[in-house]
Amino acid sequence: MNLKMAYPYMVYFTVVSLLGCASYGRKDDMVIKAREEIRRLNKSDLEMKVRLEELSNRFMLLKERVNENRRSIKMVGRDAVSLPPPRRLKVVKVSDAEEAGEGKVNFEGADVPEELYHEAEELFWDERYEEAAEGFRRFVQLYPEHDLSDNALYWMGEASYSRHDYEAAIQDFSRVIEEYPGGNKVPDAFLKIGFAYNEMGNEGKAIEQLGLFLERYPKTPLAEKAKAKLKEINTDKEGRI
Repeated sequence: MNLKMAYPYMVYFTVVSLLGCASYGRKDDMVIKAREEIRRLNKSDLEMKVRLEELSNRFMLLKERVNENRRSIKMVGRDAVSLPPPRRLKVVKVSDAEEAGEGKVNFEGADVPEELYHEAEELFWDERYEEAAEGFRRFVQLYPEHDLSDNALYWMGEASYSRHDYEAAIQDFSRVIEEYPGGNKVPDAFLKIGFAYNEMGNEGKAIEQLGLFLERYPKTPLAEKAKAKLKEINTDKEGRI
């Protein structure tokens, strides 16, 4: 076949090759766009989970405050004696260094257990987690036998969890279980240990912990959270296979 006869075939194969390249180029663009969309959706999903966790913590703090107020009202009604005027509650005593933007909250002014607890609680609400953890830690050290000590220790763990210090969170939650086994925060602490392991990327420990939680607390409202987290972990694992 001479060059003149071969020319049409050369043009044909050139055009087909170019079209094929263009097709592959479009496919590559589609893959890239799809991956970018998946990353965006994953980021949005993560932000939503963080926000839901924050709202859940706020609800728990509100519930604690309501229960504490109910106990106080019952005690007042039961005792039925003349009471001195209530102390003025101090929210937070701010040091001069903090006013200058250099220091942290000074808890020295909180000479009543409940005041110290509520100061740390307010800091947690304001997302000042490191200072909140310090307030709760001081409460546990000063009043280890107080009714709120297990709550304070639990919120120490939540403060660490919110700062993404999951190892410290696991230690604090574990102390709740070990030091206050009869406390009302034990199921919550047990559950959040599983959550913390998952955030650390230790899926095996997370699944084990959540499984144990469901064995111990199958009928609690928190059981649904444990089931949902297990489903999420297993779905993620299947997606990576």
